[in-house]
Amino acid sequence: MKPKLLAVFALTLSCLSASAQLFDNLRALGGTRYSVGDPALVVTNLDGERIQGPKDIAVEDLDGDGKPDFVVANKDGTVTLRFGVGDGTFGGPVHLYTVAAGGVPTDLQNFYYTNYFTNVVCNYVETNRYITNYPPPLPDGTTFPPRIFTNTQWVCDGTYRTNVDTNVWDLEGPFGLRGLAVADFTGDGRPDIAVASPGESVIYLFANTGARTFAQPTQLPGWFGVRDLAAGDFDGDGRIDLAAGGTTNGVVQYRSLGGGTFQIVTNLVNLGSGPIEEDDFDFPQPAYYLETVRQPGDTRDELVVSYAQKGKIWILRAGADGRLAVTGDIENVSVTAMDSGPLLRAASNNIPDLVTSYSRGGWIEVYPATNLLQRFSGRAAFRIYVPGGPRNVRIVDIDQDGWNDLVVVSQLSDRVLIYHNDRGQFNLVTETIAGRFPREMDIGDFNLDGRPDLAVLNRYSMDVSIMITTTNLGCSQS
Repeated sequence: MKPKLLAVFALTLSCLSASAQLFDNLRALGGTRYSVGDPALVVTNLDGERIQGPKDIAVEDLDGDGKPDFVVANKDGTVTLRFGVGDGTFGGPVHLYTVAAGGVPTDLQNFYYTNYFTNVVCNYVETNRYITNYPPPLPDGTTFPPRIFTNTQWVCDGTYRTNVDTNVWDLEGPFGLRGLAVADFTGDGRPDIAVASPGESVIYLFANTGARTFAQPTQLPGWFGVRDLAAGDFDGDGRIDLAAGGTTNGVVQYRSLGGGTFQIVTNLVNLGSGPIEEDDFDFPQPAYYLETVRQPGDTRDELVVSYAQKGKIWILRAGADGRLAVTGDIENVSVTAMDSGPLLRAASNNIPDLVTSYSRGGWIEVYPATNLLQRFSGRAAFRIYVPGGPRNVRIVDIDQDGWNDLVVVSQLSDRVLIYHNDRGQFNLVTETIAGRFPREMDIGDFNLDGRPDLAVLNRYSMDVSIMITTTNLGCSQS
């Protein structure tokens, strides 16, 4: 499993005062963009309009030369690799294919989902209706007509009405590839690539054979809707396992048996979203979010899980049998991305807090670490409102002052925002232009200067923005 890049180098006082210039340099050098996806493949919807991608990005040293590379999953059924040169630039695209040349993706199909809502109609109805001769006749014999007393109550009258919504899920073409997990799944010391294909109900595994080559993909059984992946040693046996999440099922744990083979040991269907989840009507929505976390001194990884608009986060840990199970949860939280790492303490503390972003609400929240099995406080320490819809958030010490900062992708404004961490207080210090509709991102030292840089995935412009963090001018380091 790839460790998080947490820079903890000390700076002199003069360097701390110059942090603003560092962010200015980041903004100035943030314009390099690299296309992804195979231009020879045209992916369209049923109306012939091009389907936008890509879907996920991961940074890793794939060829073992000490220079970070990046991997992108595309909706055209390909995985695009670009190998780092070491000076902040990248070589030409290399495409890995899940379908043989000239073949048709198996998820290219006519697919419609019809959902039936059945409701019992309730209304005010007459109850206890009766007729009486009250009042009685007068002494002179005068009589009154009978009076009718009718009570009404709010009850269900037993009538059933069926509302039909058709084509709640509909096909726009091939569903394409979604979530990535890059780790040494075969145990040979080289990072391999796993990618989910929700429309094909499989996970593809590309084994790294060295010399910048990958074997033809093998398939792990998934389900119709599998879409997000996470790698980690969940059972503590020293081998990297795989976890997958997605609509219609939930979360599945694949235990590594070595050599790139896996066994399904846990299927947590109670974490499934069901066929319809609020406003997410397009298959394979809703998106799932899986975050691998390891506590200081632990021998195994834990898994943090949520999905869009659920309002809940689960924390999972494997028991003595090595099977993941829910050990805690956080209620009343909205998520479109999350990350973990020290935020409210110095980065060297190593105890992870949890940060979430919610694009629809326009905020990010930080949940402090606790010593409970729940791992994080059930209440956010604070909320930061972010302009432009915060779609993704990452924790990294950009300015290397020993405190992790927050990097936030603002998808509606096509920008990346950096919030400087001043010992637990966060301030917006720069905004950097990305491509069109940025979403996911990852971190790596692309120019080998010891500082973390950014790789930002742009959905509509179908490329990756590389943002280089440079040394402060006139700043001496200790």
